[in-house]
Formats: sequence, C-alpha cells, structure tokens
Amino acid sequence: MKLKLAGFFAALAVGASALMCAPAARAVPSLELITSGTTLIIPGNSAGQDNFNGAFGSFNVTTSGLTQPSLGSAVLPALDVDTITQLLAAGGPVSILFSDTNFSATKGLFEEILTGQFLQGVGTVTLSTYLDPNNVLFTNTPATLVATTGPVSTESFDLTNTFGIDTTSPYSLTMRLDINLPKAGSAISADGSVIGVPDGGSTLAFLGLALCGIGALSRKAKQLLA
Repeated sequence: MKLKLAGFFAALAVGASALMCAPAARAVPSLELITSGTTLIIPGNSAGQDNFNGAFGSFNVTTSGLTQPSLGSAVLPALDVDTITQLLAAGGPVSILFSDTNFSATKGLFEEILTGQFLQGVGTVTLSTYLDPNNVLFTNTPATLVATTGPVSTESFDLTNTFGIDTTSPYSLTMRLDINLPKAGSAISADGSVIGVPDGGSTLAFLGLALCGIGALSRKAKQLLA
C-alpha cells in the first residue's frame, strides 16, 4: 500500500510544488510506543521514514511509518503506519503513534483508513488522528481529535472515515493505533492511513489502494507467525 501511495503522491507533488513556499525547519517524523506506563520514541529520518522491530513490554512489535516527502507533502498531507503486533505474555494494551509536523493545507477533506486482520484470537483496535495547531510532535493538549475509527473487533476489517479540517498553518498530525489483544500468542496485522483528498474523484482510488494493502499485510503476518 505504501509503495502505491508514494507513487500517487509523487505525481501530485509536481503540480503542487509551485504552490509551496520554502519549507520551515521541522522535526523528523517519529514513532512512539506506549504500554503499561512505558514509552519508547523512535526518531525517523528526513525522508519521512521510520521503523521499529523488536520486543516492547509484553509484545513483539514490527511497525513502520511513512510521510512527507516520501509520501504526500506539506500541502497534501499523508501519513501511513503499519504493524504486525503479537502479545507474548499477559499484559497490554499497546499504543503505536506516528507523528509529523509542518503541514500547511488549512482546509479540505481527509480520509482516515484502517485495514487489516486479527490472527489467533480477536481483540480490539482503534485508529485516531490528532491535529495540533502548535505544530509539535505527539501532543494531546491542545491537539484536536479530528477522527476516530473503531474500536474494531471483527476478524478482518477495512474501514474509511472521511473528515474535514479548517485550521491555521503550520500544524502537526499524529496517528494513534490502540491495540488490545486477548491472550498470549494472539496477534494483529494492521495498516492505518490519514490522507488529504485532492478532489472528490480520488476517494475511490484511495479505497482501492487500501484493499490492495490487506493481502500484503496478511501474507507478511502469516510468515511471521509460521
């Protein structure tokens, strides 16, 4: 899903670049993991890429995030985070956050997309998106909760939530996946995206890309758990 989205946004960026001012310095996008009072922040790079693979608390977590300039831009925001998370022992829940700053599209429609499936037991997952006019990574105050999808508790899921923004720039966006798994050995394969929709006709294209992502995530999850 990320590769196809990246190609789509690369084409749009050519047309949008003439509207962009010289970008201000920004913090690198970052992942944040939270469970049972423990927090781990993983800084990404200037290409808008970040990843983590390893044990965290009672979980084994493989996750990656992608945003501008590899995916989207300041004037056409986009963030994507995917994960395969497995509960190793009693504990949880776990939250996976991905955040970036210096977005400048002040008005327009966005889509929050959540796809994936539970493996070896069904738990719950919720995707939330926050907008912070103070342009700071991971802030919950005074950040505004602009969209929530879930909690989802079906074995497989493919959900889209459309919302609008009307704000000042620059601002930050933070995506948050809250995952609760029922027992040791259970796992989830999930992908969450928030994307600015450049026109009404693009909505179906984004939905198609979300569907394509389910198959790839499923194969990756089965390989991990085999």
